[in-house]
Amino acid sequence: FVPLEHQAGVLQRKETFKLVLGGYGSGKTTLTTADFFAHALTTPNGRGAVVAQTLDQVQRTVWREIKKFIPDHLIKKETKRPMEMPLINGYEILVYASDDEEKIRSLEVDYFYIEEASAPRMKFIFDQATSRIRRPTGKIFDNKGNEIGSKYQIMVVSNPEDTWYMEDFILKSKHITASPAVNKEVYEKLRIENPTEQYHTFLSSTRDNTYLPKD
Repeated sequence: FVPLEHQAGVLQRKETFKLVLGGYGSGKTTLTTADFFAHALTTPNGRGAVVAQTLDQVQRTVWREIKKFIPDHLIKKETKRPMEMPLINGYEILVYASDDEEKIRSLEVDYFYIEEASAPRMKFIFDQATSRIRRPTGKIFDNKGNEIGSKYQIMVVSNPEDTWYMEDFILKSKHITASPAVNKEVYEKLRIENPTEQYHTFLSSTRDNTYLPKD
């Protein structure tokens, strides 16, 4: 995977909360899966969760992309019920439908990926995610054992719609970036007076995905 210039900027940023918006073919799922894979490789014994409205939705989108990125020799095993993929470095990838509230409430992860987040009930999932990224494997320590930061990550991915994340994420974002064809100024003008430093919104257009066939 070689990210486009505007995608590379998202991968390099360190905010804990990221919202990735784009239409069909904009590359948002591939971008987020690449970020998740890099995190899994560098976080031994960690745990990440993927949540979508249905398991079928994950199977048709995210799971397919995950299998493209992760070589078979790095996969310890793969199960479909429950949908899980432990890696040989001890990292666990877990998948849930959004209505599996009991299991989601009990999660302890260092990475939380919310796919197709536009439905109103996905606001509940986002709220749960903010309290579930607490697994110690997400903490960063110096060579003396002092905690100096974290690599906890919540990735919210969706088509652009006028839904809960407009007020609860985009307009609260201290950082708003976009691919070249997107005018981000309209959102910057509406942003609240004191936006949240750890919120980053990325807006992408299918027109900017040069990997797509021209026809």
